[in-house]
Amino acid sequence: MGDFREVVTNLNLINMGFQGSKYTWSNGRPGNENIQSRLDKVFVTAQWHSLFPSRMVHNRPRLHSDHSPLIVFFNEVHGLGGAHRK
Repeated sequence: MGDFREVVTNLNLINMGFQGSKYTWSNGRPGNENIQSRLDKVFVTAQWHSLFPSRMVHNRPRLHSDHSPLIVFFNEVHGLGGAHRK
């Protein structure tokens, strides 16, 4: 885990945060044996972060896996310039 944190720090990656469930993983066991954790996150560069100011990460409900799917929504691109094609 230390190596991962070092890479995130060295590359100046930004954690996009999330909306939805706090946990993205569960061992699927019932009752007191159930363990949940936030294992999955979305990291982006500062350039990506500024290109997509209307971005959001949604943690969706787990269906067929022990991990929740993460969906990234982004509406607008800023700072690319140039003509738009139709």
